[in-house]
Amino acid sequence: MSTGALRASVLEPAALFVAGLQGNEGPPPEVIHAAKRCVLDWFGAALAGGREPAARILAAALPDET
Repeated sequence: MSTGALRASVLEPAALFVAGLQGNEGPPPEVIHAAKRCVLDWFGAALAGGREPAARILAAALPDET
């Protein structure tokens, strides 16, 4: 299975769910809760990972974005 096909097979159920929402209808509360937890988890991992040697090497190798 190609990467594109795998990506499509993973994203298709989510896309169909979102496409099926009507008007002001939003995702169920448990979906909102899970999404918030995922964002907080990502943020915590990003903060902790920023102290790793590989992250420091990468930051030093990239030009300043000012």
